[in-house]
Amino acid sequence: MVGDKGEGARTPGRGWRVAICEPDALTRRAIENIFDAAGFVVMSAPDIEDLEKRMPEKTKGSPPPVVVTDAACVKGWFADELLKRKRVGSVILMAEPEVALLERITRAKNPPCAVLLRSETDPDELPQIARLVGRGYSVTSPGITVVRTALAGREVLTGREKQIVKLVAQGLTNAQIAERLSMSMHTAKEHVAQILRKQGLRRRIDLAAWAHEHGVANGSSS
Repeated sequence: MVGDKGEGARTPGRGWRVAICEPDALTRRAIENIFDAAGFVVMSAPDIEDLEKRMPEKTKGSPPPVVVTDAACVKGWFADELLKRKRVGSVILMAEPEVALLERITRAKNPPCAVLLRSETDPDELPQIARLVGRGYSVTSPGITVVRTALAGREVLTGREKQIVKLVAQGLTNAQIAERLSMSMHTAKEHVAQILRKQGLRRRIDLAAWAHEHGVANGSSS
């Protein structure tokens, strides 16, 4: 694991609390037992909306709970509200390093303190990781670090490529893009393929989603 001390680090007082979001009941119970044995006050739920309802408001002198959640539970509320409010520290468990999700949580205003691959994480280490997160440290699995490094190294799009990305986001075919930009369909196809390679994507629909998330879809195509 990779650990770094983040800004605004704090040392929580007594009463460690953890909120577990895990859709699989057996896995959720196993994680609950691990934290319970480590002396944590545990709350849990199968989805993030239910977990929000169960989470108490922050009380004076008591640290907010650390959320431990499966990547499948990470939805708009989690990234856009929970993290923005900075109510909790957060640990995200991923079955595999999903590129789109890594991009999203990395761009969050208050990104998760720990992103872990299940295959590289001993469940018995989760309480220790939660304590580190509660103290302001970040923890990252080696596999996640590799993917994030690759994402950071993506090539910048040219002006022409941004034009094409915008048109792909609008749902235009290669033939329509070629006509709009006065180029051959072969050239349009090659441009799209090159853009997909640059961004580490495989499908046009993924490129369209990326364009909307990064504001490229709203740029000028002239």
